[in-house]
Amino acid sequence: MAFWSTPLTEGQGDPKRKYRFTVQFDELAFAGSGIIWFAKSVTKPAMTISETEHTFLDKKYYFPGRVEWNTITLTLVDPADPDKSEDAVKQMNSLIEAAGYKIAANPEQLETMSKAKSVSALGAIVINQINDAGKTIESWTLNNAFIKDMKFGDLDYTGDELIELSLELRYDWATCEVFKNDGSSVEKFFTTETK
Repeated sequence: MAFWSTPLTEGQGDPKRKYRFTVQFDELAFAGSGIIWFAKSVTKPAMTISETEHTFLDKKYYFPGRVEWNTITLTLVDPADPDKSEDAVKQMNSLIEAAGYKIAANPEQLETMSKAKSVSALGAIVINQINDAGKTIESWTLNNAFIKDMKFGDLDYTGDELIELSLELRYDWATCEVFKNDGSSVEKFFTTETK
């Protein structure tokens, strides 16, 4: 039966809610856990499957092609504390420099960005959906993720909103792990582990 027509009992759990999530960057572990408490929103991983068309006489047939994982967007609020490591602009600039971006100050400066340095700068990126008890019920790990686009927000004399930063992340694939309400793992998807 549907959750809205069944009396809920202890431990049964609510439907998944949009506001119950955490984003974790292992390389930004200033909070100890790597959880970015100033994350405002994030798009979950999504994929597109291409198709190939075949025409025979007056009919068309379609066949699935390749899977492409779409980019995700992470929106952050800048906590503005440059004396600590919690300043978001400082963190994002550090990530780009760690990925290998350098201003060419002299002709001998030949270092450039690479995928290995970009992926290493970010470390593991995990998006967790949590339940009302704070336990993870769904977890997405972005594999080989790197920053594709970075925006540092807009300024406006007529607004009093918080400054938001935006990151677009590209990754090769995402691993999904689903958990029971008690926190025990049920199944992993898109993983190299054998079932």
